[in-house]
Amino acid sequence: MNLKIPPVESLKRPVVSATFRIATPMYLHGADTGEVVERILPQSVKGALRFWWRAVHWADYLSEAESALREESRQTQDKKAHALALLAKADARLWGAADEAIGQGQALMQLGLDDGGMKTGQMHTPPYLRGMGINKNSPALLPGQKFTLDIHLKSSADDLERDREQVRRTLQAFGLFGGLGSRARHGLGSVQLVELDGVRFDTWQAQQDAIAKLLQHGQKAKGEPPYTALSEQTRCYFIERNTTAEVLNEISQELMTYRSGFSEDADAILAVAQGGQAPANRPVRAVFGLPHNYFFKDEGVKAQVDGWYPEAKEKLRRASPLFIHAAEFQGKATGVLTLFPADFLPESGDGSARLHIFAKGKKATPAFKPDWDVIKQFLMHELTDAKRIQP
Repeated sequence: MNLKIPPVESLKRPVVSATFRIATPMYLHGADTGEVVERILPQSVKGALRFWWRAVHWADYLSEAESALREESRQTQDKKAHALALLAKADARLWGAADEAIGQGQALMQLGLDDGGMKTGQMHTPPYLRGMGINKNSPALLPGQKFTLDIHLKSSADDLERDREQVRRTLQAFGLFGGLGSRARHGLGSVQLVELDGVRFDTWQAQQDAIAKLLQHGQKAKGEPPYTALSEQTRCYFIERNTTAEVLNEISQELMTYRSGFSEDADAILAVAQGGQAPANRPVRAVFGLPHNYFFKDEGVKAQVDGWYPEAKEKLRRASPLFIHAAEFQGKATGVLTLFPADFLPESGDGSARLHIFAKGKKATPAFKPDWDVIKQFLMHELTDAKRIQP
C-alpha cells in the first residue's frame, strides 16, 4: 500500500496506525448522489472519524462538565450544554476547524490505498437495507480490500497520551461499529478493524472484547445524549452466521417482518387519510428513523412520515439509532447491532417533539416520544439467536 492520500509532512511525530478491511459492498457517492466515487476519499474517512470521536467521548466531556459546574457551584446550569461546548472545543483542537484561530488540528490523517486502485463491481445486497438510493446495478467497492490509516499527532507532551488514547478509541469504534458510504448504518460499507498499533483484531473474540471495553467507557454517561453517542443506555447484540451476505440477508428479512407487524400504526395512518388525527406517539415504528413511507393498496393510500419542527414549519429527517455492522473472520461472520438512544427530534415550544404525517392530501402533526423498547424488543426477542455484549 504505497499510494498515500493526502501527503503528510515527513516529520518524526508520534503516530497511531490502523489497518481496515471492507467487509460488505461499499457504495460511495459525491456531492451529487448520481456521481459514483470509485475509491475511498480522505474527507469521507475524516468525517467518519470525527463522528466516532464524538460518539465515544461524550461520556468524558459530560463528566468534565459536571465536575466543573460542581466546583464552581453552578449545578443549576445545563450540564449538557456545557459538555457540548467543551466537546466542540476539543473536537476543533484535535481535528481542526475552518476558524483561522484554530486551523489545522493536532491529528493529521494519512490514508493508504493499494497502488492498483480499488476494485468495483455489482453485488447483491438486500433491497430492504439498501433503500431507494441504491439499485442492483449500482457499482460498489468490493469486500475484502484493505486500507490503512496513520494518524500523526502534533500534540505537546502534556496532551500526547490523552490524544493518542482518544484516537485509538476512535479508530476502534470506526472499525467495530462503523462504515462508509450510502446506508452505512444498515450494514453496507462496513469497515472492519484488522490491526491497531501492531495489535491484531482478526478474531471475533478480540473484537468482542474491544466492543465491551468501548461500551464500558460509555457507561458513565447517564441519561440520553443530545446526539448519537455511547451512554449507559446503549445496547449491543450480535449474531453469528457463515458469511456477511447471510448476516445482512437475515437481518433484512427479520427487520422487514418485525416492522410490518405494527397494525395500530397502520390504523393511525389511515385515520389521517380519512381526515382524522393520529394519536400521540404513533406510528411507534418511527423510532427506527425518518422519513418512512406507507402504501395501502386496497385503500389506494400513500403516506409519508417525517419529523416536524413547528416553529420553522420544516420537515425533518432522523437517521436510524440502530447501527448494523458486519465482519467476516475465517470460517464465520458476525453481525453487530447497536442501539444508540439519544435525543430524537428537536422539541417544539410546548416541550414535545412532533411528527409530520401526510396521507392522501391530509396532514397531522402528533406529539412523539420514541419508545426505545420497540427496538430492544427486536434485538432481544425477534432476532434469531442474538446475544448481548455486556459492558
